[in-house]
Amino acid sequence: MDDVRLVSAETLAERLDIKASTVRDVRWRRRVGIPATRVGGRLLFQLRDLDEALSRGRERLGGGE
Repeated sequence: MDDVRLVSAETLAERLDIKASTVRDVRWRRRVGIPATRVGGRLLFQLRDLDEALSRGRERLGGGE
């Protein structure tokens, strides 16, 4: 099974240096392409999804590896 590490919206926001309210905004998540899972009323994110979204962004800018 894959390593599935879930982080909170606050943790994801800290990693991206943005506000947690931005991370919670469904329109922003759709635009960036970071899916969320709701568990007990909390939004949780897989770090793997963040890495994939950042990679897609680099590819669009021509900075892919």
